[in-house]
Formats: sequence, C-alpha cells, structure tokens
Amino acid sequence: MDQHHAYAKSMPARGHNTAPAFSPNEPRELPRYFQELEFLFASSGVTNAADKKVLGIRYVDYNTSEQWLLLAEYEASGIDPTTQT
Repeated sequence: MDQHHAYAKSMPARGHNTAPAFSPNEPRELPRYFQELEFLFASSGVTNAADKKVLGIRYVDYNTSEQWLLLAEYEASGIDPTTQT
C-alpha cells in the first residue's frame, strides 16, 4: 500500500463536514484552505511534500484539481496524477 493511502485513512473523506473546502469562486480563501490542510497533515502525521500534494488535491473540485495538476510545482514532484485518487 502506498504511504499516502495509509494517511488517507486518518484524513476526512472528500465532502465530509470536517474536510477542508476551497471554492474557486472565493480565491481569497485559498490561504485558509492550506492552513486547514496543514493542521490536518500535522494531526495525521503527514510530513512528505509529495504526499501533501496528493492529499491536498483530494478536497477541491475536479476543474481546480486538473488545473493544479498542471502547475510546474506539482509536476516537479514526479507524482503520476493518473494513479491518484
């Protein structure tokens, strides 16, 4: 089992009322979204940057996740987006 799948068990499910949320219609909320993610990562023991990227896109809508996958910073991580959930 990949390490990020183990983390996913301790992270809230997408759409759960405790899951972080970001709406592209409210871009000023993006820093808060990442603050919430960092809190969850700390609580779940997620320290690896690549794992954080995989888990971070789980909570945004499809279009936003597709855009973020195209960012050079995401691509530089070497993560294959076709294998992520």
